[in-house]
Amino acid sequence: MTDYEEIGDRWIKQAVHDLQIAEKNLSIGGFDSAAFYSHQSVEKMLGADLGIRALHPKNP
Repeated sequence: MTDYEEIGDRWIKQAVHDLQIAEKNLSIGGFDSAAFYSHQSVEKMLGADLGIRALHPKNP
């Protein structure tokens, strides 16, 4: 695994963690915090996806 892949893996793990925090906040009525952490999770997943795609571009 390259350094970039390890970084991508860490981003994915953090995104999953953020989503879990969002779910916990949602269950206790913390809607503003749930929205914030959900948004953070999506941004981190997209960032990880873009990084992985940059490392492994498909042949046209």
